Amino acid sequence: MKSASYPSVHSDAMLDALRELAPGWRIDRGPVTADTAVLISGRVTREELASAPDLESIIIPFAGVPVPLRELMTE
Repeated sequence: MKSASYPSVHSDAMLDALRELAPGWRIDRGPVTADTAVLISGRVTREELASAPDLESIIIPFAGVPVPLRELMTE
């Protein structure tokens, strides 16, 4: 089962709705872990990226890419 982390999800209802849309995925609001495949966050830190060596995707839950994240992604 693939794992997604959404540390800053706004509500349990939103988290439940995402889980319904993504059967077969484990979606948690907890911290990024080594098995995190998808990170849902607009404010990704270097530490989060380092914590997820198998990270496949970052979903930014709003329009635009923040400058600090864009700089991290180009490294």
